[in-house]
Amino acid sequence: MIKPPKAITFLTAFIITSLVLVATLSAGEAPSPFTIILLPDTQNYLKYEGADKKFLAQTRWIKENKDKLNIKFVIHEGDITDDNSPEQWKKAKACMEILDGCVPYALCVGNHDIGYKGPAKSPVCEYFKESDLSKEKGWGGKMPEEDCFWYMFEAGSEKYVILSLGLGPNDKMLKWADGIVEANKDCHVLMVTHDYLDSDGRLSNKKTKKNATAYGAYPDGSLRNTGEQIWDKHVKKHGNYIMVFSGHYEGPASKKSMKGENGNIVHQMMANYQYQEGGGNGYLRILKFDQSQKKCQVSTYSPYLDKFWKDDANEFSLYFAD
Repeated sequence: MIKPPKAITFLTAFIITSLVLVATLSAGEAPSPFTIILLPDTQNYLKYEGADKKFLAQTRWIKENKDKLNIKFVIHEGDITDDNSPEQWKKAKACMEILDGCVPYALCVGNHDIGYKGPAKSPVCEYFKESDLSKEKGWGGKMPEEDCFWYMFEAGSEKYVILSLGLGPNDKMLKWADGIVEANKDCHVLMVTHDYLDSDGRLSNKKTKKNATAYGAYPDGSLRNTGEQIWDKHVKKHGNYIMVFSGHYEGPASKKSMKGENGNIVHQMMANYQYQEGGGNGYLRILKFDQSQKKCQVSTYSPYLDKFWKDDANEFSLYFAD
C-alpha cells in the first residue's frame, strides 16, 4: 500500500477540522443549562437555637456550586424570619450575605416578616439596605416606599425578569408590576409572592385558611390580594410570564400550570418544608433550565443532609412552549 505524504495527510485533517468548526459556528452552539435556586420558608432555622446551621448550609452550598451548576439567581420565597425580631434578622443577614458578590438573590417578605398580624411593615430593608442590594449584579429596582423589588439576568441569548411582590400585593403594587413587565416584553418573567398556591395546588382565595387577607391590610389601609386575584389582575394578562413561586402553606409542595390570556403556559409551584422533620432540614429547590430543550428540571435537595427528596411533588420536569 502506498502511503500519502505526511503533508497531504496534515492538510486534509486541517481542512476537515476547519469545516467542522465553521459548521458548528454557523449552526450556533446550544446554550449552557443554567440554574435558579429557591429557598422556601427559613423561619424555623432562625427560631431555634443553633438551627441557623441549616440556613448556613444552604447558602454555603450555593456559593460552592455556583460555577458547577451555573447558578444565575437565588429566590427566597418569604418568611425569612419567624418572629420579625432584630436577633433573627441579624441571623438572616449573616446567612444570606455569604452570597454577596457571588450569586445575586431576591428576598420576599412573608407574614412572619411583618409580624403575625397586620397592619405592619417589614424591617427587611433595614437589614438588607437598598444601597447595598443595588450594587449587586441583576438589580433592577424597588417600588418606592414598598417592599417590592425587581431583578434581571441573562442566560445565553435569553433575558429574564424576576419580580418579588411580598405577601398579598395590593392593587397599587400589581400596577407597578404591570409596568415592569410591560417595559420588558422581550424578557421571560418569573415572580415570587409568599401566598399564592395552596397545599393542594389551588390558587388561594378569601376562603383559603391563612390566605394573605388574614394578616390584615397594609398600613395605608389598602387590601392584600389572594392568589386568585393576583392571577386575574396581573399574571394572566402578560404573555411573557412563565413561572410563579410561593411558600407559606403546610405543603410540603404543590404545583399547577395554567394558560394566560395570550396562550402562554405559566408554571406555578409552592414549596414549604418548615412543617417537616427538623423544621425543614435545609431542603431547597434546584431549578435547572435547558433552553435548547425548553425544559426545566425541578429537584429538591438538602445540603445539610446531603440528600434529595424524591417523589412526584418534589422531583419533576416542566416544559415551555415556543
